[in-house]
Amino acid sequence: MIDPVFFEKQGLLFYRPHFFTPAELNELHAILKTCPEDMAPVYTQTGGKQLNASDRKTAQIDISAAMREAISQKLYTQKTAFENFFKLQLSGCEAPAVLKYLTGYYFRAHRDWKAELNHQPELADMRPRQVSAIIFLSEQVEQTPGEREYQGGELVIYASLQGKSDKLIGLPVKAEPGALIAFRSDLMHEVKPVLAGERITLVTWMF
Repeated sequence: MIDPVFFEKQGLLFYRPHFFTPAELNELHAILKTCPEDMAPVYTQTGGKQLNASDRKTAQIDISAAMREAISQKLYTQKTAFENFFKLQLSGCEAPAVLKYLTGYYFRAHRDWKAELNHQPELADMRPRQVSAIIFLSEQVEQTPGEREYQGGELVIYASLQGKSDKLIGLPVKAEPGALIAFRSDLMHEVKPVLAGERITLVTWMF
């Protein structure tokens, strides 16, 4: 597992440890226990939505509109920092989602936005994603996981470091609970299968 600071120095990842405090994490987990959940869909190549287990197996926790708004406002405090780091101009963010990966759940290598999606009529009302943001709500461990812990489920990013090669290399990212990690939405990334426990993250995309 590679420290996100390494990727930050390469200009690949924006990293804020302790973006959520332990108290905020405790409060959030208590609320999530009361929320319904369902399997999360994935966009097809033509912009439609479908449940496609060959690409993704992920549950999504349905949080309230008030919680989504509060989380969006907290994330939006990083707008200027995102713009400076990625050298972009941003105008807003999508409603955040809480994703749960149970044993055997995964998300194969993908990009959150590709240039060709700009021309899909099914996505005409959707703003092009520029920055993907992830907040880690549970902790990755090597031993048998307990509550709020999981094994496996590594976030892997694919990049050619320092422009030395056109070949993309998959590199696992270390992230602690409460950390915020962001990257350009066209960066190839993957979530490896969870081996045990529950991997819970909060995700959104800025446009």
